[in-house]
Amino acid sequence: MGSWLVDNLIEQGHDIVSADNLLGGKKENVNPDCKFVKADLFRRQEVGPVVKGVDLIFHYSSSASQ
Repeated sequence: MGSWLVDNLIEQGHDIVSADNLLGGKKENVNPDCKFVKADLFRRQEVGPVVKGVDLIFHYSSSASQ
């Protein structure tokens, strides 16, 4: 999700929708001012409705370093 990016964009006044499966992160790190959707980006049926009407997508999908 790139929680640091979400925080920065919200500070700039943008409306944010964040999608993440939380395999490498924690819900506690999600900015409460963004709309959060728990979704797996590999599942088209989960992601399609999330991106409908969205103007810009930042794709930060990867495994977090352990």
